[in-house]
Amino acid sequence: MALGIILMVLAAVLLIFAGMCAREKGPLWSLTYFSASEKEREELKTKENYRLSALICGGAGIAFLVVACVLLFR
Repeated sequence: MALGIILMVLAAVLLIFAGMCAREKGPLWSLTYFSASEKEREELKTKENYRLSALICGGAGIAFLVVACVLLFR
């Protein structure tokens, strides 16, 4: 039960972040972004990188949501 609730919260956070990335707002979470310098970070903020981050976080959020629903409602 507790694991399902934790996964539900994690899914909500990931889906909110995916929504922000889809609107090209907020931070860009990727390994290339974290390893880049300040100047390179501004060049990395492109529509393609935001879209990729939104797809990855959205997919992970949906996966966690499905697992949480299975754990909570079985």
